[in-house]
Amino acid sequence: MHPLIEVCVEGIEGAKIAINAGADRLELNSSLYLDGLTPAFEDLRAVKQLTTIPVIAMLRPHANSFVYDRETQLSMLRDLERLLASGADGVAVGGLTQLGEIDIMLMTELRKHSTNKFLVMHRAFDQLCEQASGLEQLIDLGIDRVLTSGGARTAEAGMEQLRRLVFQSRGRIEILPGAGIRPNNAMAILQTTGCNQLHGTFKQVLTGRVLPDPLAIAELKLMF
Repeated sequence: MHPLIEVCVEGIEGAKIAINAGADRLELNSSLYLDGLTPAFEDLRAVKQLTTIPVIAMLRPHANSFVYDRETQLSMLRDLERLLASGADGVAVGGLTQLGEIDIMLMTELRKHSTNKFLVMHRAFDQLCEQASGLEQLIDLGIDRVLTSGGARTAEAGMEQLRRLVFQSRGRIEILPGAGIRPNNAMAILQTTGCNQLHGTFKQVLTGRVLPDPLAIAELKLMF
């Protein structure tokens, strides 16, 4: 088993560390202390010049909630166009309604404007009132991947739900476990869930910045 390791990074410095440590894919953010916001477009362009591995850009305008008013949605669509024009291989995004359901209109618009690029539902999925029906909606919308902890605080705690999501998906959408993944629990998560990829910041916190730990990434790569 050789699972794909996606590293969630902030800015150019974090991207360089992850790339050099052997990351298979990046999720590029700003403000990881807020769980990640839309990165600067110039950072995205710079990172794309550093590597040939896929770079997924976070599309999240603020950290207030995943319920967006129409003005914010239109801003997100403009940001989507700029992220893709700056070289993003896809975006991670998620919109919910006040009732805790997927914002179908927003996700449909995002899918329409990101043809031939990856569209990933990020961990807004973990705030859904009902994940099974939400997963079917995402499949119907043509979403490529779901980043999720199975609704739990960590992917390790949510392993059984992740396993159920993988079974339900039947290969129609990718399930990407994330939250609290480290070398000491990665194997159990993969074996229990049946997933073939993992997502993490693998973080070391230095002077207020969140940077990936290259030793943790390298250890993961050597495990498989």
